[in-house]
Amino acid sequence: METSSQEVKTWRLLLYVAGESARYRTALSDLKQVCEQYLDGNYSIEVVDVLVNPERAQRDHILAVPTVVKKTPLPERRLIGDLAHIELVLEKLDIPNTRRAAPENKAK
Repeated sequence: METSSQEVKTWRLLLYVAGESARYRTALSDLKQVCEQYLDGNYSIEVVDVLVNPERAQRDHILAVPTVVKKTPLPERRLIGDLAHIELVLEKLDIPNTRRAAPENKAK
Protein backbone atom coordinates (compact mmCIF):
# COMPACT_ATOMS: atom_id res chain seq x y z
CA MET A 1 0.00 0.00 0.00
CA GLU A 2 1.43 3.40 -0.95
CA THR A 3 1.12 6.26 1.52
CA SER A 4 2.56 8.99 -0.68
CA SER A 5 -0.81 9.81 -2.23
CA GLN A 6 -2.67 9.58 1.08
CA GLU A 7 -0.72 12.20 3.00
CA VAL A 8 1.46 15.08 1.83
CA LYS A 9 4.17 15.93 4.34
CA THR A 10 6.25 19.08 4.40
CA TRP A 11 9.83 18.21 5.19
CA ARG A 12 11.75 20.85 7.15
CA LEU A 13 15.50 20.33 6.88
CA LEU A 14 18.35 22.29 8.43
CA LEU A 15 21.78 22.14 6.80
CA TYR A 16 24.61 23.19 9.10
CA VAL A 17 27.77 24.34 7.30
CA ALA A 18 30.96 26.27 8.07
CA GLY A 19 31.28 29.15 5.63
CA GLU A 20 30.55 29.30 1.92
CA SER A 21 33.06 26.72 0.78
CA ALA A 22 33.07 24.18 -2.03
CA ARG A 23 32.05 21.59 0.57
CA TYR A 24 29.03 23.72 1.51
CA ARG A 25 27.96 24.12 -2.12
CA THR A 26 28.33 20.38 -2.74
CA ALA A 27 26.35 19.46 0.38
CA LEU A 28 23.54 21.87 -0.52
CA SER A 29 23.44 20.65 -4.12
CA ASP A 30 23.37 16.98 -3.03
CA LEU A 31 20.60 17.66 -0.50
CA LYS A 32 18.51 19.59 -3.03
CA GLN A 33 18.92 16.76 -5.54
CA VAL A 34 17.58 14.20 -3.05
CA CYS A 35 14.71 16.48 -2.08
CA GLU A 36 13.70 17.13 -5.69
CA GLN A 37 13.81 13.44 -6.58
CA TYR A 38 12.08 12.02 -3.50
CA LEU A 39 10.05 14.75 -1.76
CA ASP A 40 8.15 16.12 -4.75
CA GLY A 41 8.71 19.78 -3.83
CA ASN A 42 7.30 19.34 -0.30
CA TYR A 43 10.38 20.53 1.56
CA SER A 44 12.25 23.53 2.87
CA ILE A 45 15.98 23.76 3.51
CA GLU A 46 17.38 26.29 5.94
CA VAL A 47 21.15 26.76 5.79
CA VAL A 48 22.80 27.60 9.11
CA ASP A 49 26.40 28.80 8.98
CA VAL A 50 28.03 27.81 12.27
CA LEU A 51 30.73 30.47 11.80
CA VAL A 52 28.07 33.19 11.67
CA ASN A 53 25.77 31.63 14.29
CA PRO A 54 27.89 29.56 16.71
CA GLU A 55 25.31 29.93 19.49
CA ARG A 56 22.71 28.11 17.43
CA ALA A 57 25.16 25.36 16.54
CA GLN A 58 25.97 24.91 20.22
CA ARG A 59 22.29 24.97 21.22
CA ASP A 60 21.47 22.39 18.54
CA HIS A 61 24.46 20.20 19.53
CA ILE A 62 26.17 20.39 16.13
CA LEU A 63 29.63 18.85 16.41
CA ALA A 64 30.64 18.52 12.74
CA VAL A 65 29.67 19.95 9.37
CA PRO A 66 27.98 19.39 7.10
CA THR A 67 25.12 18.12 9.24
CA VAL A 68 21.53 17.78 8.09
CA VAL A 69 18.77 17.76 10.69
CA LYS A 70 15.28 16.67 9.68
CA LYS A 71 12.96 18.64 11.97
CA THR A 72 9.66 17.57 10.43
CA PRO A 73 8.03 15.22 9.97
CA LEU A 74 8.93 13.70 13.31
CA PRO A 75 10.93 11.93 14.54
CA GLU A 76 13.92 14.24 14.20
CA ARG A 77 16.84 12.63 12.38
CA ARG A 78 20.45 13.67 11.75
CA LEU A 79 23.04 12.91 9.13
CA ILE A 80 26.62 14.07 9.45
CA GLY A 81 29.07 14.21 6.56
CA ASP A 82 28.93 13.38 2.87
CA LEU A 83 25.48 13.66 1.29
CA ALA A 84 26.48 12.17 -2.08
CA HIS A 85 25.30 8.64 -1.24
CA ILE A 86 21.57 8.87 -1.92
CA GLU A 87 20.60 5.57 -0.33
CA LEU A 88 22.34 6.57 2.93
CA VAL A 89 20.66 9.99 2.93
CA LEU A 90 17.26 8.37 2.41
CA GLU A 91 17.86 5.84 5.18
CA LYS A 92 19.30 8.21 7.78
CA LEU A 93 16.72 10.97 7.23
CA ASP A 94 13.84 8.50 6.98
CA ILE A 95 12.86 9.66 3.48
CA PRO A 96 10.72 7.11 1.64
CA ASN A 97 12.27 5.71 -1.51
CA THR A 98 9.36 6.49 -3.82
CA ARG A 99 11.40 6.70 -7.00
CA ARG A 100 10.50 3.94 -9.41
CA ALA A 101 13.26 1.57 -10.34
CA ALA A 102 13.91 0.73 -13.97
CA PRO A 103 12.19 -2.49 -15.06
CA GLU A 104 14.39 -5.54 -14.77
CA ASN A 105 15.30 -7.54 -17.83
CA LYS A 106 14.05 -11.04 -17.02
CA ALA A 107 15.29 -12.77 -20.16
CA LYS A 108 16.32 -16.35 -19.44
